Amino acid sequence: MKQIILISAVFLMMASCEKGPGEGGTSSIVGMVKTYDLQHNDVINRLDTINEYFNADYDVFIIYGSNESLYDDSYKTSYDGSFGFQYLREGTYTIFVYSDCENDTSGLAVLYATNPDYANALENTIWNTDCVDENFAKKIEVNITDNDQEINLGNLITYNIVNP
Repeated sequence: MKQIILISAVFLMMASCEKGPGEGGTSSIVGMVKTYDLQHNDVINRLDTINEYFNADYDVFIIYGSNESLYDDSYKTSYDGSFGFQYLREGTYTIFVYSDCENDTSGLAVLYATNPDYANALENTIWNTDCVDENFAKKIEVNITDNDQEINLGNLITYNIVNP
């Protein structure tokens, strides 16, 4: 009888422990980091793509849970730009990479009045109001809802501003 009570108590303790997002599961999040080298010239209102490539040895970060701001783990991309976070449990995760940026939004407003196509191209690439020290975090929130899931994020796009 003592063994049944002991086994029942252990079973109840295990069942009552709900594990949140993090390591210890069977799911994964994978993707690739693709970088565009961009050169822009405000004098002639032109944005050029100089080069594009899958970025090797690039930092990709993961946050376990949705209410956190500090990252829990990071991964350096492989030679082909690929990355993967494995052994994840069900839950919400935020994946992010850093990208070059500019944040002169007053200049952007002027450009929208004079050349909206150029302004739109900048806003969708390197112009970002969250820009700090010429970098911003490009974030993607992911929900793992089941065991043995592999969520493929595809290409995470980053920008490298190349000076003329």
